[in-house]
Amino acid sequence: MKKAKNWLLNGILCGIILFIFFHLVHTHYETKKLLNSNRVKYAIGNIFKISSGRSTGRILHYYYYYKNKKIEGVELNNINTYMKRNKIKKLDSFLGKRYLVKFSIIDSTRSDLLLRYPVPDYKIIQPKKAWDSIPYFMKQNYIIYY
Repeated sequence: MKKAKNWLLNGILCGIILFIFFHLVHTHYETKKLLNSNRVKYAIGNIFKISSGRSTGRILHYYYYYKNKKIEGVELNNINTYMKRNKIKKLDSFLGKRYLVKFSIIDSTRSDLLLRYPVPDYKIIQPKKAWDSIPYFMKQNYIIYY
C-alpha cells in the first residue's frame, strides 16, 4: 500500500513538472512565432528594474506603451552576451536606459527588448500606435529631433 501511494505521488509530481516544462517550451516558441510574423510593431522600452534568478541569471524588467496602455516585459536571453560584446561591467548601467521593443500586435504582451537598438537620451516621440518597422533614424545611427 505504501509503495502504491509513493508511486502515485511520484507520478503526480512528474506530471506536474512535465506540464510546466511543456507549457514553458510552448510559450517560448509561440512568442518567437508571433515576433517573427509580419504583425509586429516597435516601441520605446524603459528599463525600470534589474533582478536575478537562480536558474535564469540576470533579468531586465522593462515597460513600453502601446495605444496608451502600459505593458511590462522581461528580458533574460541576451543580457550576458550583450554585456560581454560591449564590455559592460555593471548591470546597473542598464537602469533607466531606453531600447527599442519589438512586440506582437496580436498579443502585445509578447515582446522582445532589442538591446542592439538603444534609444538616445534626448526626446524621441513615439507614435501612440508605435512604429510599423524599426525607425529610420535608429537604423542609420542619426537622430531626428522632434
